[in-house]
Amino acid sequence: MIVGETMEIETLQLLYQTSQRISTVMTVREVVAAYLEQVAAGGRYYCSVRLDEIDAHGERQAVIVHGRWFPEEGVRLEEERLPYTIREFDALLDAGEVVKIRDYRADPRVSDELVRLQLKVGRRAFALIPLIVQGRRIGRVNLGSVEPHDWNDAELKPYQVTAALLAAAIDSRQQHRRLAEQAQQLAVLEERGRLARELHDSVTQSLFSIGLLAQSLPDLWEIDRAEARRSLARIGDQTRDALAEMRALLFELRPADQGGWDLPSALRHHVGAFAQRTGTPVAVRLPEEIDLPDAVAYAFSRIAQEALANVARHAAARQVTLALEGGPPARLAIADDGRGFAVDAVGEGCFGLLSMRERAASARARLAVCSAPGQGTRVVLQWPAPAPGGAG
Repeated sequence: MIVGETMEIETLQLLYQTSQRISTVMTVREVVAAYLEQVAAGGRYYCSVRLDEIDAHGERQAVIVHGRWFPEEGVRLEEERLPYTIREFDALLDAGEVVKIRDYRADPRVSDELVRLQLKVGRRAFALIPLIVQGRRIGRVNLGSVEPHDWNDAELKPYQVTAALLAAAIDSRQQHRRLAEQAQQLAVLEERGRLARELHDSVTQSLFSIGLLAQSLPDLWEIDRAEARRSLARIGDQTRDALAEMRALLFELRPADQGGWDLPSALRHHVGAFAQRTGTPVAVRLPEEIDLPDAVAYAFSRIAQEALANVARHAAARQVTLALEGGPPARLAIADDGRGFAVDAVGEGCFGLLSMRERAASARARLAVCSAPGQGTRVVLQWPAPAPGGAG
């Protein structure tokens, strides 16, 4: 087998092995580490992966070093932000060409700023390999040598053939991160919408009712002082109810990711607020602790809060039960002996049920609401949701 064919096979093997390594990792940091361990470690030059930082006007302002490989110590993944110092080579790199500098001290293209940087790192020769995705340069791979060096195509080929793979993998992970951030922002907006609905459904209505009663008090006091005193008592009751609702909402707005989410404690808080507000006894069965992802525990807590609020507002119940089972699957059941309702007749404007269903969907849990007029209501939440046709 001739030398050229041997090199071609080795190049294909490197490309395949690098692709296999990169396909198994999820973040930009892991992609860079895989690349350095697979490609840079096979060479003898200093190597770093650098991504450009673009400002609002599309200008490159800085470069972020995401990882380095050193012949003496191997891979180092400390991120570092550096000034952008290679503007004199932008046209070449944007065109997909490799920039080769045998000795920066003897190359008139090298700017004074870049000379100072090379003096600091102590490398006389360097090569810049562009990382390009769909015609757009996102960064580069830097190779360096402490002595002047004539770069040849054979030694640069492993870095060049894997550069497109590296660029595509980095771009893919960055897009995934941006989509995740957008999804998080959307979740924040949805949460604000739910909070607005809950405020409208509880505190706002209570305050509106209190305002009407207070407005009528002066005239009522002149006509029927006994009735005026009863109105004052109702104002006091509704004020306490509104305060309890607001405290519950403020409790739920605390961060869910600081030190884990203690679902049993949150449920005890909701039950205590409900009992104080309504005077209705609640039979509670809770484990001491339960192992759930924070997002799932948060959804369980908010659904329980909403279910209890619905009981307080609509059910006229004499007895309520709340039970949480750790599973798996985890299961939360809240039942009351109140007036009940026809589930099928509830419209989309019922914010309480809508909020519970949205929260269950966001946690990939199954929510079941069973009720009929005069027969009370039972709300059951299960995570993970059973497969279609499976046991509930």
